Amino acid sequence: FPSHDRALTDVLKGDKSQFICVESKDWIEHYKYDNQNVTYVFWDNHKIDVLDESCDIVLCMVSLHHMSDDTLSNVLQELNRILKKGGVLMIKEHDCNSIQTNNMILWEHHLYHLLDCAYDNRPFDYDMYYNNSIYNFKSKRGWQVLMEAHNFKYALSKNRFLDGEYTNDSKNASNLYWDIYTK
Repeated sequence: FPSHDRALTDVLKGDKSQFICVESKDWIEHYKYDNQNVTYVFWDNHKIDVLDESCDIVLCMVSLHHMSDDTLSNVLQELNRILKKGGVLMIKEHDCNSIQTNNMILWEHHLYHLLDCAYDNRPFDYDMYYNNSIYNFKSKRGWQVLMEAHNFKYALSKNRFLDGEYTNDSKNASNLYWDIYTK
């Protein structure tokens, strides 16, 4: 897999104007989309406004579990459409393989949301958060089955920092890891 490591390194060191960030129009967190080196595309959960087979690498960083199964299916179809043949799909997700892990991940999500509210100096809106939040956690194997069902080929797994192979260890309470697929 070294050629993909080199391709990723080249992309990350290269012209940042080639970066595209896709966000949902109905995302409940509030961020500033003002990085001049990134093209921001907001989508409506139907079609990503990016040309067919125009992306070398797609990163999904701890986002897929915030989508319903129907939305996930649509997103994966769209990612397959925009990714070049031989391109790389990297997903960073939780390996939710037990009730204990599920509870830890939920706790972590609630804490991050509270911290985000404090950082933005805005009140915590209980109804908005709980009525609009989706948690669709899956096991590592569940994510792999889903990716393969959408024509992505599993290549390898890395730990949450991309600096070693994934192992389920006690220092990674929310079981974050990277799976890398090719088209």
